[in-house]
Amino acid sequence: MNDNLLRRSFSAGTEIFRYGDMGDCAYIIDEGEIEIVIPLTEERSAVSKLGPGQLFGEMALIDGSKRLGSARASKDTVVRIITSSQILNRLRQSDEIVAFILRITLARYRNLLNQVRGGETGHDQPAETSLSGQELANPGSLRAVAKLEYEEEIKEALDKEEFELFYQPLVELSSGRIGGFEALIRWRSAKRGLVPPKDFIPLAEETGLVVPMCRWALGAAAAAVRQFQAAVPDRRLVVSVNITKHQIDDQETLDIIDRILGAGGLSPEQLKLELTESVLMDDYARTLAWITDLKKRGLRISIDDFGTGYSSLGYLHRFPVDELKIDQSFVGSMLGQPRNMEIVRAVVGLAKGLGLQTVAEGIEEPAQAARLKEIGCTYGQGYLYSRPVEQAAALALLTHQG
Repeated sequence: MNDNLLRRSFSAGTEIFRYGDMGDCAYIIDEGEIEIVIPLTEERSAVSKLGPGQLFGEMALIDGSKRLGSARASKDTVVRIITSSQILNRLRQSDEIVAFILRITLARYRNLLNQVRGGETGHDQPAETSLSGQELANPGSLRAVAKLEYEEEIKEALDKEEFELFYQPLVELSSGRIGGFEALIRWRSAKRGLVPPKDFIPLAEETGLVVPMCRWALGAAAAAVRQFQAAVPDRRLVVSVNITKHQIDDQETLDIIDRILGAGGLSPEQLKLELTESVLMDDYARTLAWITDLKKRGLRISIDDFGTGYSSLGYLHRFPVDELKIDQSFVGSMLGQPRNMEIVRAVVGLAKGLGLQTVAEGIEEPAQAARLKEIGCTYGQGYLYSRPVEQAAALALLTHQG
């Protein structure tokens, strides 16, 4: 962690960063002392001091948003600085440094928050800055604390195995039979109950916690499809798992895939990875190399939300994909809006011409399914068939249909 870090010296009283500036760094204090100030109201603030050997991740969490506090050197101070670009580069190999910074930052926030809410006062904290929760008038600081606490909960949830997969059927439109499932992650929190993905996935992506989350999901989905396959041995079922940009270049993800395939009971073409258009275009060279590795292993690649990006046609000749998922925004309105119907028809025709399969998302009406079958769409997915359900209920759907 200490390689290639910028080392800087600050004389006593020098501002290191100011409230409202854009955050970009975290600091390891080698010598001296830094004073951190978090505004509470226009008149009051909480103060804490850090000394040698301590690390402080900025209050903006190094995500480019405005800082919620300020810092200055209390004495002549020497620090090492980790920039956000260094952290992001390291994140491609490991999320440990980010997790470490978040852990330290969270501890610092909790210390200050306890003081603010009238808790114990640290030896370096003036007692008069201990306020009640009602006096805490800076919503930005509260949001930052809540965000940090939520991140810590997600990390603990991974350790406690609180995440689980729900499964939504992929129905063959030609036969009406279930041909596979999309695995969708859910969080059954002891504190919050069943948490929908929109409430935790964005934060997990922002902090890098989505990487271990998705590693786990791959293994869990593979185990589930083996069970599903055993219940209907006459079919070749497929399971789709969503992949984020954080997993591109993640060697552990590839190692997990190799272990899954090496365990037997699952053919490579039964494991399908879904990527969005934005993931494909984030870094063309890296993504192409990663997908090429996956294809060598025999896995199938699906493009999620096809047609919503700005370069849908531009990358189809570049990436060796197997399937296009037609976004539900087109499917849901295609019967009432002829233009959307033509878009869906064009995507299905394009896929056929390229030898690709298609999945229509968001089917809710029998008339939609009938029309999609008529134009040659391969699979349908949506509430018409089933909402995402727990593994036992997915297995029941399979056996009942069988």
